[in-house]
Amino acid sequence: MTESVRVEPDALRVAGQVPCELATELCGVRDRWDGVTADPGDALGVAEVTTAFTRLQERWHGELSVHVRLLAELCDGVVLSADGYATSDATAATRLGGDGPVKAG
Repeated sequence: MTESVRVEPDALRVAGQVPCELATELCGVRDRWDGVTADPGDALGVAEVTTAFTRLQERWHGELSVHVRLLAELCDGVVLSADGYATSDATAATRLGGDGPVKAG
């Protein structure tokens, strides 16, 4: 027999804030780093080193951007999931004539 799964939408929303906060923090880090390293020519002065540095900077920026996007999507997914569980619980409670799911504890 399959056991039922109990999901607390509020707890799920709270857990979903972790990737949201990390995405925001990484976005700030990326923007600060991008501002500091936007013009490496003055700091380095050597064409080959400047070219290599610029290539590295572009790749790092792209990689970090992927992580930010994934974390933001995870955040949105968790929040939407919590909303879906809450809506399902409310609909079931209305149809059954109750007040909602029984809280554990």
